[in-house]
Amino acid sequence: MFTEEELDLRFVDTICSERAPQAPIARAFVDYIPWTVNPEDCIVAPMEKRMAQVCKVLGNNVKALRLERGLSQEALALDAELDRTYISQIERGVGNPSVLVLLKVAVILGVEVSDLFIKHK
Repeated sequence: MFTEEELDLRFVDTICSERAPQAPIARAFVDYIPWTVNPEDCIVAPMEKRMAQVCKVLGNNVKALRLERGLSQEALALDAELDRTYISQIERGVGNPSVLVLLKVAVILGVEVSDLFIKHK
């Protein structure tokens, strides 16, 4: 039989290897609260990386479409009722716009919201 601590560690090993096999096992973060692990090692880090990639593609597309239409950041922001610095953040991939903001930007640029997420070469 296994002790409770051994069962907790085996569970952590299983969770970490299933969700992020490249991540180190988070044994140092195991609490007595059943099966508590450091989510950053197993789940959050890969999601943050993917989110950063999505924001970068979104920003590149917004900038390319804006330039194709001959709009400045200020003109796009004014038409979409947003601040120019927010458009800059979106284009640099550091902003995390809401669906409403994406809809406003897409309407001004004359595309569907989904077109803003398609990676172009």
